Amino acid sequence: MPTGYTAAIERGTTFKNFVLHCARAHLISMRDDPLDAEIPDVVHPDRYHFNSAQEALIRLGKLKVLTVEQAKDKADKEFKEETRVYEGNLKQHKKVKALYDAMLKQVQSWQPPTPDHQELKEFMIQQINISKPNEYYRRKPRRKSGQSWLKTQIEEATSDLAYHEGKYAEEVVSCTKSTAWIKALKRSLEG
Repeated sequence: MPTGYTAAIERGTTFKNFVLHCARAHLISMRDDPLDAEIPDVVHPDRYHFNSAQEALIRLGKLKVLTVEQAKDKADKEFKEETRVYEGNLKQHKKVKALYDAMLKQVQSWQPPTPDHQELKEFMIQQINISKPNEYYRRKPRRKSGQSWLKTQIEEATSDLAYHEGKYAEEVVSCTKSTAWIKALKRSLEG
């Protein structure tokens, strides 16, 4: 049975087209493209890491000009939002846990109609016990000083910037190598 790569042979493809068709397996940037997509002469880097680095740089620039009072206002706003989310999640957790506990109580007090139904009861108890939420593990948000919040935000933005710049540089090198690989392959198929 032919594969996605060899099926073209059965349709009478040329050697050149077969080689180019199989070359996609070696081009990371084209692995998810349709099999009939043309192989480009130049592989360009994806812009995700470049754009993310630019966003981190902008964020870092905005953070560095904040006053301690402005940072305190942002820290307070963030604390209020995190507290709102935390309390909502805690409330939902308690509600779901109560539903499981109520169902477990009903199943435990249920008298199976025959001894053959006892296994069903045990199974239901097991399923509830492995499914119900236990403790709520999220930490309650802590209020940060403006200075502490600002320091953390600058560290995160600096880390994001370094990460995305590094990943983009790797992508540029990979694309340069892929472009050279494609050019060498296409030259070998000429004439």
